[in-house]
Amino acid sequence: MNILYLTIATRKNQKMTRSIIDECIANGHKVFVVCPYDVEDTPLPFFTMIDGAHYLFVKSGYPVGKVGVAKKVKNFLSIDHQFQGAIKNALKTTKIDLVLYSTPPITLVNTIAWAKKRYNAFTYLMLKDIFPQNAVDLGMMRDKGLMGIPFKWFRKKEKKLYRISDFIGCMSQANVNYVLKHNHEVAKEKVGICVNSYSVQDPVKVDAYEVRAKYNIPSDKVVFLYGGNLGKPQGLDFLVEVMKSNKDKKDRYFVICGGGNDQKKVENYLETYHPENAQFVRMLPPNEFDRLTRACDVGMVFLDKRFTIPNFPSRILSIMLNEKPVLAATDVNTDVGIVIKEGDFGWWCASGELNKFNLYLDEICSNREEIARKGANARSYYEENYTQKNTYQQIISGLESIKRNYQ
Repeated sequence: MNILYLTIATRKNQKMTRSIIDECIANGHKVFVVCPYDVEDTPLPFFTMIDGAHYLFVKSGYPVGKVGVAKKVKNFLSIDHQFQGAIKNALKTTKIDLVLYSTPPITLVNTIAWAKKRYNAFTYLMLKDIFPQNAVDLGMMRDKGLMGIPFKWFRKKEKKLYRISDFIGCMSQANVNYVLKHNHEVAKEKVGICVNSYSVQDPVKVDAYEVRAKYNIPSDKVVFLYGGNLGKPQGLDFLVEVMKSNKDKKDRYFVICGGGNDQKKVENYLETYHPENAQFVRMLPPNEFDRLTRACDVGMVFLDKRFTIPNFPSRILSIMLNEKPVLAATDVNTDVGIVIKEGDFGWWCASGELNKFNLYLDEICSNREEIARKGANARSYYEENYTQKNTYQQIISGLESIKRNYQ
């Protein structure tokens, strides 16, 4: 089977994407990856082979991450045209059986519709981002009145994306339920689960004392690590509130590692209060971040309490992969807490429940045996549910159900 894989992630940010690509190749499929290129002064587009996959690099503004709103909108609007043009030129005579893609952005919808018709291919959406409702939840967009015009335009695009997708794979059951509840025109049989995943790797072996010393992290405290994007979706006000309420506690230490549009909230707290039990570390390369994770005790996950859509943050996987328990504070609509309880690999409360979160911190610091037990459970649950083999089998299962519906 020939697979056309569309992603807005640049190659250096394709850890999750690449694991699925590798699994498809391992199962005998040929994969053509179309993605933006992040190196300046390079003639684009260009076509090349990398680790068994055919890569078509497209000149395109990067539409996610630490990008200003105006530029982000511009990049969103232009990327569809750029992708379609590059594919037309590079894959004129190639047979494509399956078009595989994930959100964001929904604005690739015209490329997907064109490819579906051009190649007479099946289409599979891996739904990672329910946009534009997530922007409304965070107050970045309005859904009513004159200011709601952009929302209505994006919502129309979203509905078209669901319509032209033969199958919609969602990150969790809560996402499945949400899509069906808010999009009555979507048939129940074309929606299922397609989990976030990484490839299975042995846990990184590190000398925890050495790594902690490198970052001036105390060796005798329980270390809570938050790593990843520091943006509006994470609801960092609550993270800052947690650190502020624990700044005099001597048995715990907070490490915040990452970057994003809201990282100043963390930096301002540290510069204002000068806590002795917290520090900020700028974004690290993936391998070094895994070493840091292994040297800490508990991985933290935060989501903004205003979300009405059920996000399932991929950051949780790197915590589980490194045999660490998860301490999560999220909105009440996600099923992250249900999964954590089912796998017995951590603790969950609603974002904003400061007393409950602090009780968990006290409980963890007074019972270090639980850290090791829940960490082992996290790794086991990951291997059972969130490997690239799980995702691949879910994609193939969805494809088989598509073919049955076409018969």
